[in-house]
Amino acid sequence: MLRAALTAVLRGEPGALARVVDGPAELLGKSLLVRPDGSYVGGLGGTAELDRTAAGAAGALLEAGRTGTVAVPADGAGPDSSRTGPGGGAYCPGGLTLLVESSVPPPRMIVFGAIDFAAALVRTGKFLGYHVTVCDARPVFATRARFPESL
Repeated sequence: MLRAALTAVLRGEPGALARVVDGPAELLGKSLLVRPDGSYVGGLGGTAELDRTAAGAAGALLEAGRTGTVAVPADGAGPDSSRTGPGGGAYCPGGLTLLVESSVPPPRMIVFGAIDFAAALVRTGKFLGYHVTVCDARPVFATRARFPESL
C-alpha cells in the first residue's frame, strides 16, 4: 500500500494517505490510500464499513486538496449522518483519529509574454508551488536561461 502511495506521488497522481494516529492499539499505524474516484488500497484492520467511512472522509479532504485530521466516532456516524456500524453497534470501540495527507498535482500557471515582468511573475508562481509555463512566439526570449523556474 505504501508503495502504491509513493508511486502515485512520483507520477503526479492525486491521492490521500489516511493513517490511524489515535485509537485502539491494534489499529495504530494502519493506513489506506484513497484515489479521487473513491477507490482505495489497504485497510485499517477493522471492518469493511470502517474502511469505507475512512475512505469517504479522506476523499473529502483530497477533493479539497487539504491535509488534516479526521475523527471517526465509535459508531462510525459522521457529524451529518445517522449511520452506524454493522448491526447498529460500535465497529471501532472508542473511535479513532485519522491523519489524512493529500497529495495533488500543483496548479498550473501559464504566463504569456517573455518580458521582464514575466520573470518576476514566474519566480513568484514557482515559490507559491505552481507548475509554471512561459509562452512567447519569439523563441529567443522564452529560453531556459531567462526563465529557469518555468517548464
